[in-house]
Amino acid sequence: LIAEKMGPHIAIGDPCFARGEDSPIFNIFDDKEMVARWNEHTLSKKGKDSCYFNLHTDITLPYDEIKSLEGYKDNKLICTFIENGKFVPDFAKELNKNMEEDL
Repeated sequence: LIAEKMGPHIAIGDPCFARGEDSPIFNIFDDKEMVARWNEHTLSKKGKDSCYFNLHTDITLPYDEIKSLEGYKDNKLICTFIENGKFVPDFAKELNKNMEEDL
């Protein structure tokens, strides 16, 4: 489980480090700081526990094997999150840098 948390994965629900997002957390294998500790709900910090769902599901996928991960609303494409193993949204492109450094 610890090794899974250190590798690339997508979390659905609360962040992996729920209620501890403000504390720096470092990968035990390479000492790099894990920067993806928040999500849009926990960043708002509207009340101590009101920003949490109290559930968390990890999906571990090798990013380089993901051709496309897209979000749709009313059958219309609203966002491409991952394309050819790389994050597409401007706010997430910094995550690509860390993956390239590991190659």
